[in-house]
Amino acid sequence: MKFKSSRLECWGRGPAAGSPAQISRQHSLWQQDIHDFGPWTPVSVDHRTMVTDNIWRSSKSGGDEKVVIWGPCDSVLDVGWNLSRNGQLAVWDSVIAVSQASGRGQRQRSWTSPPGNLYAAWRWPGTESLSSSGWTGLLSLLAGYLIAESLIAKGLSVRIKWPNDLLVKDRKVGGILLEQKHGQTLVGIGINIVSHPEAHVLREALGLPATSLCNEGLMTTPVSLWTEMVETGKTKFYQIVDSLAPQEWTAALNHRLAWVGKRVWVSSGNKSPYEATIKGLAKDGGLELQAEGKSHTIYSGNISPI
Repeated sequence: MKFKSSRLECWGRGPAAGSPAQISRQHSLWQQDIHDFGPWTPVSVDHRTMVTDNIWRSSKSGGDEKVVIWGPCDSVLDVGWNLSRNGQLAVWDSVIAVSQASGRGQRQRSWTSPPGNLYAAWRWPGTESLSSSGWTGLLSLLAGYLIAESLIAKGLSVRIKWPNDLLVKDRKVGGILLEQKHGQTLVGIGINIVSHPEAHVLREALGLPATSLCNEGLMTTPVSLWTEMVETGKTKFYQIVDSLAPQEWTAALNHRLAWVGKRVWVSSGNKSPYEATIKGLAKDGGLELQAEGKSHTIYSGNISPI
């Protein structure tokens, strides 16, 4: 097992909650991760200041960035915000949940998230540190790009469905939800590893068909996948924001964007769905479209292939 640069810890509230033994019982992939990254050592907890009752640390991890493994929860983003408010999730730290009872999606949709997939909340630099450089409005796209690059490096052909979904063969394999509060930024990330929503659920939510990494021939586990993404994501983030102007990056991102030059259905605002051709990304991250001979840019909405 490769030594990881992230510091892996299991956390939980309540007697034995969050223990490696409890987490390993949730799914065979979690059983594999707990075995591969063990043994796990109990860590002393200051109950006056911590939001967890228990901490176990992996013997096969270390480094500056902390990855908290949390058991079943309502929403990994809620856990992330709780840790952040209490000073226990620094910039570039993250938390991954075994499962979610009511994970959040776009337009505040609630999703049931079974064990075996990846559900992460990743703290990024705050809005103040990025506002002067013009990157604030592009963070959701940038997160999608970094996750897509990690999957592409594993051999998948991944496209970004504007503004924040990840597609393999025009099927959704993951999504991004960026939340900002009080100058702080959390990036919510969901990746279908072994399961995905049924077609009728997605039709009701006006979504695309879904797939999973397993269906596409990529066998991995939540912790091994996430630690690799964390290891490369921070480095690539700074390589991009420190060396490129935002408009340079958005122009280059078009080659990863789904359906450029193709006709799509567009649902945006209070308008009835209409047909348009995707021209590409605007400099500020909006989507440039051509409809009825005129160009315009949208900043929210849903697109789907015709």
